[in-house]
Amino acid sequence: MNIVLFEDYYNSLLHPLSTFHPIFDLYAGFTKIYQKVFYLKYLLKEKVESISFIARKNQLSYFLAKNNFDKPVYDYSDDVLFINSRIIDFLSLLKLKPNCALCDESKEIMALRANKNLLKKINPKYLFEHSNDLELLNLCDNVETVKSIKYLFDIIANQKKYIEQDKVLLLAARLKEFKHKNNLFIHPKAKIHPLTSIEPNDGVIFIDKDAQINAFTEIRGNCYIGPSSIVDRAYIHDDVTIGFNCRISGEIECSIISDFSNKHHTGFLGHSYLGEWVNIGAMTTTTDLKNNYSNIKFNLRNNTIDSGQIKMGSLFGDHVKCSIGLMINCGTIIGECTILFENPKNKTIQHTMWGEEKRYDYSLLIKNIEKIMKRRNVTLTKEYISLINELYD
Repeated sequence: MNIVLFEDYYNSLLHPLSTFHPIFDLYAGFTKIYQKVFYLKYLLKEKVESISFIARKNQLSYFLAKNNFDKPVYDYSDDVLFINSRIIDFLSLLKLKPNCALCDESKEIMALRANKNLLKKINPKYLFEHSNDLELLNLCDNVETVKSIKYLFDIIANQKKYIEQDKVLLLAARLKEFKHKNNLFIHPKAKIHPLTSIEPNDGVIFIDKDAQINAFTEIRGNCYIGPSSIVDRAYIHDDVTIGFNCRISGEIECSIISDFSNKHHTGFLGHSYLGEWVNIGAMTTTTDLKNNYSNIKFNLRNNTIDSGQIKMGSLFGDHVKCSIGLMINCGTIIGECTILFENPKNKTIQHTMWGEEKRYDYSLLIKNIEKIMKRRNVTLTKEYISLINELYD
């Protein structure tokens, strides 16, 4: 079997993270979406010969370069499993037989296991656009309906579902790496101060390699602490993901903090999604619940989108910086590479803004990003500069 993981044209709706990332490069649950596919190999009955990717050109180039992956080579000879990055139930792929498919409520393909005859009808462009989905589905022996994400906040809304699957996937692929007892999995090279309180309750907690949990930290329920991250005097509870090399403190509830991001001071972060290289100033707080308990709505692409959730926080793009003491209303979207100095006046803040009135000078942004990355021993590459340039086009 060969696996092809693809993103589709919905990538723009996963704003404000779609400029720097293919959909499959986003955290959903404890792991990034593409990682789930690599871990899935340990549960599939068939041997996986290759895993390749379909995405926008610049985003794919950067993704492959930063992960040291080879350029994708599509093997369409026989038995290819195509996986849409927006599928929620990855474990359903284990039961997918040849010449069968999974689609969402919009009849768009979420997974398709194609034989030789079906492969003749498939083109990567068609998968991206969903232009011949109905034709392909009509050729399948069996089609079942599964749920999918459409917006970035859908990942937070389904965080618990992703985590339930990640427990299965992580244990299949990486169980030997962790010491474990009562749903608490700790890497031998993690450092945990004795004056901490860590209790999975009915959930599961993973503390990965070289993570450091300092004194007076309390962790409750589902939680993943990524490699080389430092947690200081934090209260973390209920479905939290912290990525690689982050600095964390304060209270965090049901949120995703992507790689290299900092929330290293007091303040509440709830039901929110932080991209990479985000810095949240001391005492800055997000709200995730309205006083009247009505659904949280987002303004996206000049449209008002109802999240369908009464608890939902804010979405932060990569390289967002927030000054100290800000109060950020629920349903706020902050675009990539924006710096906020005051409480946001608008629910949607554009990318590359210096405050809400002035554009971030391009040369200064490049200089600052290079400086920030160097502090974590990361090099600003030509592929990354190409993504920054997209914001200014």
